[in-house]
Amino acid sequence: CMPIRLLVLFEIGAMIIMRPGAAPLNWVAVGVLASSLLWAISMLLAKHIAKYDSTLTTTFYQPLMTAPLAFLAAIPVWVWPDATTWIILMAMGGLAGLANSCMIHALRIADASLSAPAEYVRLVWMALWGYLIFAEVPIWTSWLCAFFIVAASACVTWHDTRRGWG
Repeated sequence: CMPIRLLVLFEIGAMIIMRPGAAPLNWVAVGVLASSLLWAISMLLAKHIAKYDSTLTTTFYQPLMTAPLAFLAAIPVWVWPDATTWIILMAMGGLAGLANSCMIHALRIADASLSAPAEYVRLVWMALWGYLIFAEVPIWTSWLCAFFIVAASACVTWHDTRRGWG
């Protein structure tokens, strides 16, 4: 099943990034794995809901399903934002909502095996923003992870398209 294979790719990619054994296993590392798993489940649910509801309705309900978990995760580290931070958060929320709406529309009109690989372009953007804003240079395992995820996903998409599944 394609969604299960993509879920496995997410988990393998997260494991490469985490470099098991390089640092002790802690709740942050478990959170990374859990977030990739929950993101994949969220996309699968959005794909399912988009079959029956409009893109706008799905875009509205999907965050409502994930908000309780985000709220629980935020409680231990919550710091009340100042006015400038609220403006930044609202801008980020608006852009994220627009991006989510576009992704849900893509899931609505195409199979997940065709639309999900387009999301991997985010790897390039995150590396660029990390470098420009935080002066972070990705380590070689980050590039290995990016290559593995993109190449494996391309192979799965190619395979399924040839079999008539995509």
